[in-house]
Amino acid sequence: MDKYFLYSQKGCEFCDELKKALDDNSIRYTIKDVVRNRVEWEKVRSSQKIKYTPVMVIANSERRDVRFFAVEKDFDTPEELIKILKK
Repeated sequence: MDKYFLYSQKGCEFCDELKKALDDNSIRYTIKDVVRNRVEWEKVRSSQKIKYTPVMVIANSERRDVRFFAVEKDFDTPEELIKILKK
């Protein structure tokens, strides 16, 4: 089963738009504030070469698989990420 984690930060309008789209589509996720999770965020940022929030992480313990989807890299609108998640 997939679990969704959203790296986000206060003051990020796109993060807020994405949270609304996820909520509107009944997609459950856990918010990972980049300030509160600074060390973890820096590891994600450097390993995935990501510059900005939001970043969606999809973790599947059964497949031992973790996938990262970053704005301006993998999607440009909340709707594009919703389509990816619904596949």
